[in-house]
Amino acid sequence: MSNYYLHDGYQQLGPFTLDELKTKSITKETPVWREGMPEWTKAGDLSELVDFFYSVHPPLKASP
Repeated sequence: MSNYYLHDGYQQLGPFTLDELKTKSITKETPVWREGMPEWTKAGDLSELVDFFYSVHPPLKASP
């Protein structure tokens, strides 16, 4: 299992497992790195993190 690091704009944080990373307040733009990656990458560009960023649909309006 990979360990992930993230950067909050001030400091590097981690390591985190994938499950731990899910509890962090990351966005698609958060820089993330794990062993085997040549450089930091936006979280939204990693296939294993795509499910973190589903869009929220607007609520349905009640029928009249």
